[in-house]
Amino acid sequence: MEFLYLLIIMIAFYFILLRPVMNDQKKKKKTMSSLKKNNKVVISGGIIAVIDDIFITENGISLLKLKLNKEIFIYSYPEVVERLITDDSVLSSLQDIMIN
Repeated sequence: MEFLYLLIIMIAFYFILLRPVMNDQKKKKKTMSSLKKNNKVVISGGIIAVIDDIFITENGISLLKLKLNKEIFIYSYPEVVERLITDDSVLSSLQDIMIN
């Protein structure tokens, strides 16, 4: 009977804690693999930027060149990308600020 309680606790632990984290990791990996030039993204800290270029170094590390406006660029790892912006209202207001 004690084994049954332990099994129930382990199953609950999986569905309550592990499974949502694993799904989030899969979603994040899918987002990172689909990054392309000129994608509008939100990076950690809530900064909205446009991917200007994607570099791959000699040892296989990816770097993003992010455009904040027409004159300011920053370089970052793809892991900082929280999500892609696909909302048309946000994109139309960004076009007023950024010139492609």
